[in-house]
Amino acid sequence: MHGLAHVRGSAFDLGGAAAPHGKTALADEAHWVTSCVRAVHVACALLVVVDARAANAWIDVAWERVRACRVVHHCMFEALLATCAFAGWIALYKLADRTPALRHLRFRSATEHVRQGVSYTNSWVMGAGYLALIYAFHQLRTKPPLDIAPPTARRLGVEVALGVVAYDACEFCAHVLMHRVRCLHRLHRTHHAQAALTAAETLHHDTADAVQQVVLNVLVQQLSPWGAKHSLSRMVHNVLVTYMLTEIHAGYDAPWCMHRVWPALFGGAARHEVHHRDGNVYYAEFFKGFDELLGSVKPRMASTGASLSGESAGGVRRAVGQRT
Repeated sequence: MHGLAHVRGSAFDLGGAAAPHGKTALADEAHWVTSCVRAVHVACALLVVVDARAANAWIDVAWERVRACRVVHHCMFEALLATCAFAGWIALYKLADRTPALRHLRFRSATEHVRQGVSYTNSWVMGAGYLALIYAFHQLRTKPPLDIAPPTARRLGVEVALGVVAYDACEFCAHVLMHRVRCLHRLHRTHHAQAALTAAETLHHDTADAVQQVVLNVLVQQLSPWGAKHSLSRMVHNVLVTYMLTEIHAGYDAPWCMHRVWPALFGGAARHEVHHRDGNVYYAEFFKGFDELLGSVKPRMASTGASLSGESAGGVRRAVGQRT
């Protein structure tokens, strides 16, 4: 009950009782940040629709500068970019873990025991293994040269969006099998060894589990309505997906998180927190729709109509608080 009382007083339990003095400002700030992030997303989309030439001109300049860098032409650049992006996103969230002012944004108590050493070691091992796997792949299949012409804003947006949806769909299917097929579940147990999520847990996998994720990402990077996916689209995909994976494992109910910014579309960290706690629900990492189709969602309480899963982030906090 102590944990329940603690989380109901948090800045993000907006559906509960009135927040005590000092928490209201945090809640207002959360709404402001969420609205700003959402506005940036909408503005970018409107720019492409209203003035595509301006968006295309910006992309032309950006792609020219990217192509001017010699390292970008190396066959391992995209893999190195993904690795560095993972390291950067994880480092940012680990810095947040060490920032007292941000502790109220976590789903779980900041004092909860976290085996960070195991995760850090595993992250380095998985990073090296990923690079070795991609290097071996390029020895078997020569990487084509970078595209010379820049993509249009429309092509860039469609290819990146298609890649993210395709990755989540493929990983959703693989994730369901990992939980429901006994021999595969053994491979996935490593990832669920620690219930209290931190950013480093993103890379805490059994080798076979990690390999299937890499293979799926390589496959979805080949998808494009234009035939071959543009080099810039692949780069943006790697940076974006590594962030999204880090966010859902970081354990934060932050105002910039996808489940806050677009709650009707993304389950994100709110649902993934429940998945790591319960194990048999919410297999999709990003989008809500896949779990809705499969029926792998938590039942709603008859008395209140609220989801036991924490369909809202506040519900996750209450469920975690009761558990603690």
